[in-house]
Amino acid sequence: DDPGTLPYHGYFGPFTVDAARGTVTHHAIAASDPEMVGTDQPRRFILDGDRLTLEADRNGWTAHVVWQRR
Repeated sequence: DDPGTLPYHGYFGPFTVDAARGTVTHHAIAASDPEMVGTDQPRRFILDGDRLTLEADRNGWTAHVVWQRR
């Protein structure tokens, strides 16, 4: 993916958390990209108060997704 574009990758499934390593692994059972189905998608996470940030390495750049509890 080109970091100049914002591709959409949607997926869902169960997940496991390794708090000691600061990672969450999503086990994709369905996805917008058929190649993701049946794969594990590891992400680093940072939980800071009411903010959760997930980071994923994507072909030489890092994607960040941030959720803020309101």
